[in-house]
Amino acid sequence: MNNYSQIIYFPYLSMISTAEINLGFAKIWNFDLKAEEYIPDQAVRDKIKQLLSLNVRGTQQIRNIGILTFGDFSLYPQDQNYLIAEEARLLMFLSVLSSTPFLDKLS
Repeated sequence: MNNYSQIIYFPYLSMISTAEINLGFAKIWNFDLKAEEYIPDQAVRDKIKQLLSLNVRGTQQIRNIGILTFGDFSLYPQDQNYLIAEEARLLMFLSVLSSTPFLDKLS
């Protein structure tokens, strides 16, 4: 066992006022709105907040970043969850793409 952990998050998925999205096999939740509920350990929450603060658009910090969790709230993915993470990422990408006005101009 190692002392390293990792999280999967989507800095390009600004969830704004959406608290969470339940995909059935995983959840994507808004760090700014749900961190205290899902991460009770203040030290862990602060470390993740520090990590997420590195994501910027121009000079502005990106807010409301989506965090991916699995099953009974596993913040840190196991190897088998990377395929699930990829599916979740593609689902989010396609849903944003399908709601983009740019697509209306193509038809």
